[in-house]
Amino acid sequence: MNKLIQENRIRPTIGIFIDSRDTSDLLKNRRNSQFACNYQYFEFVAKELVAEIDLNYRTSQNAKDRAILGLSFGGLNSACFGLLASDIFNGIAMQSPATFPVPDLIKYYEQSEKLPLKFYISSGSVKDFRMPTGVFYRAIKNKGYPVKYQKVRGSHNWNNWRPLLDDVLIYFFPSQKVSGTDRKA
Repeated sequence: MNKLIQENRIRPTIGIFIDSRDTSDLLKNRRNSQFACNYQYFEFVAKELVAEIDLNYRTSQNAKDRAILGLSFGGLNSACFGLLASDIFNGIAMQSPATFPVPDLIKYYEQSEKLPLKFYISSGSVKDFRMPTGVFYRAIKNKGYPVKYQKVRGSHNWNNWRPLLDDVLIYFFPSQKVSGTDRKA
């Protein structure tokens, strides 16, 4: 992020990274329970964590200046946040989203009113939920959402996700020079 800011490719931006491991036992990962559209997790992030960040940092409280990114189950979580928290996060980034724990996710988007969301979705070509990701992409595109979809060579791992992080940040937080806007991070 710092390099992209210094190169004036993105505007000043704060990144918050949430560790899904249990703090009392770091070998226990809570992602399966937290990221499957868990309303308690949503409440924590939307009501407690965002408020704490806004209190302690100079942030924009405009949802257009906020995005949530998730990988795999975290991608599913990002899509759920789009439905539940479009007033907090307008940017929804999903890398290799594992949408199967919520089989009605596409239906929820199709049946809801169009929300003020912008999507970035990516999937790899090998063992990476490419077919269901493509179905989700087509559904939100047909609904009229702005969306950037990238299919890349690779599978369900950081070798696929890491090279796309710059693209995600530039898509959601372009510098004034690139975007022509005067929004602040």
